[in-house]
Amino acid sequence: MGFYYFFRAKYIFHSHGTFSFVVPTKSKIVCNLWHGMPIKNIAYLDKGFKYIVNHSDYVIATSKLFAYIMAAAFRTNFENVLVTGLPRNDVLYNGKKYKAKVFEAFGIDLDRN
Repeated sequence: MGFYYFFRAKYIFHSHGTFSFVVPTKSKIVCNLWHGMPIKNIAYLDKGFKYIVNHSDYVIATSKLFAYIMAAAFRTNFENVLVTGLPRNDVLYNGKKYKAKVFEAFGIDLDRN
């Protein structure tokens, strides 16, 4: 069922990568919710990195400073980095407001869910 829903989903959110066969497409929007702002080299910034860095249309960052770092780390346009907080923390403090911000950024109708 996981593959079924994955292939049918319009939006995919992940924090540690998706399937390696995910490629850019107009029918899916992939958002990387990386699990922390890096204090070490990650993804493409890590010269010793031996794994495939999965495609993401959007990446999140906690500030403008980290937005530049995340754009470089995941080789995405700076405009595709959403400055938010960290989902694992923000939802604990302001769940409804955070959900509305994420839904708005992706053009999802909040009343739908």
